[in-house]
Amino acid sequence: MRKSKAPRFIAVLIFTMRSCDRTPCIKITYPADSSTVSQNEIVTGEAQNIPEDKSAWVVIIYTPDEMYLPNHTPVQMMENDEWKSEVEIGASSDRGKDFYIAAYLLDSLAVDELHKKFSAPDFYGTEIMPKSAVLCDKVIVKRN
Repeated sequence: MRKSKAPRFIAVLIFTMRSCDRTPCIKITYPADSSTVSQNEIVTGEAQNIPEDKSAWVVIIYTPDEMYLPNHTPVQMMENDEWKSEVEIGASSDRGKDFYIAAYLLDSLAVDELHKKFSAPDFYGTEIMPKSAVLCDKVIVKRN
């Protein structure tokens, strides 16, 4: 009697990784997630492949109300794809409270929408970000 051989299969898996090679990529490098911060901080990060018609912005998010407090200007780009942005995190009465620091990619429509909100005399944040705004990175911090 002859034994029949079972067919053999070879599986080949191909993995693809999404990297910052082609797509816009904005990362926060300081402060670290879950760290304690002062009211006035300089947020730093890295940004790669930002299209000419878009810009990187830092937005402070007050956690209990999900109130978005965008900086009034985009991040300041430096050498080696690094950036920085001076921010004010809450008021002096916000010690011990949690905030998110977020990095967004904004197009000109989103910037125009935010500038209209900034010009309101009673502006203290917005409940929603513009539809075209893209969240790229976010860290949670506690105010000291």
